[in-house]
Order: sequence, then structure tokens, then C-alpha cells
Amino acid sequence: MSTDKEEEAEKPSLSPLRIGDLISLVSIRDRSGNLSASGVLDDEIMYDQEPSQFDQCVFQIVLQNQYSASRELMEYVQSLDEKEEAEESSNSKMSPSNTGGAVSPANTPAEDSKAASEAEAEKKEIQKFLKALEHGRDNEEELNR
Repeated sequence: MSTDKEEEAEKPSLSPLRIGDLISLVSIRDRSGNLSASGVLDDEIMYDQEPSQFDQCVFQIVLQNQYSASRELMEYVQSLDEKEEAEESSNSKMSPSNTGGAVSPANTPAEDSKAASEAEAEKKEIQKFLKALEHGRDNEEELNR
């Protein structure tokens, strides 16, 4: 006498695809053929009416790779570069040769040291944030592997 669990195991699964499932994509319209790929190292996918090896037509369902941390790092570095370029262009506009010889009033030593310490603190915060973003990117790459 068979049990319900044994009968369930014998029936084909009616559930949707799951991670780890192996599939083959076959065209059923105009002409019959399979999608195939030459291997793991090559991302190119081809339509092949008569595949030489069927294992090239088998794909595995896997988790989608994540790229949000890499994208966030790239965007942050790009914004820093743009900010730096804007500062450089504004500094070049304020040079004495471009302002007709006019020079801005000199800051006091206390103002200079305060500005320098603020700039140093901002640099440290930027470096800390960059390091955190790079760590996130490295973790993401490891998970994708």
C-alpha cells in the first residue's frame, strides 16, 4: 500500500521554477531549435537548430547577481570627481590674472587653521565612507561568485 507522500514524490512537480533547476529553452514557432551557450566563461547565447552537444543547451536557474553596492561606489566616486573639478574651476576663476588684479582679502591665521581642520575632518569622513563602500562592493562580489 502506497502512502500519500510516495504518490507525491512520483508525480511530476507542478510548482514554478526553483533556484538550482536545470532548463532547456526550445523554440516551438517557425523552426525548431534551442538556445545554447558555449560555456561558463562566454556570455554569448546563440540560437542553434541542430546543437552539436545538448549540454550547451542546458541552463541552471540561479539567484540574480547584485550590483547595487558597486553602483553606489561608482556614483559616489563620480560625484567626488565632479565636485573636485567644480572647485578647481572656481579656484581658477578667482586667480588674480582672471580678476583684473583684484585679490580677495586675506584670512586671519585662526580662520585658516579652522578651515584646514574642517577640510581635514571632511577628508577623513570621505575616506571612511569610501572604505565602507569598497567593503560593501567586495562583499557583494564575493556573494556573486
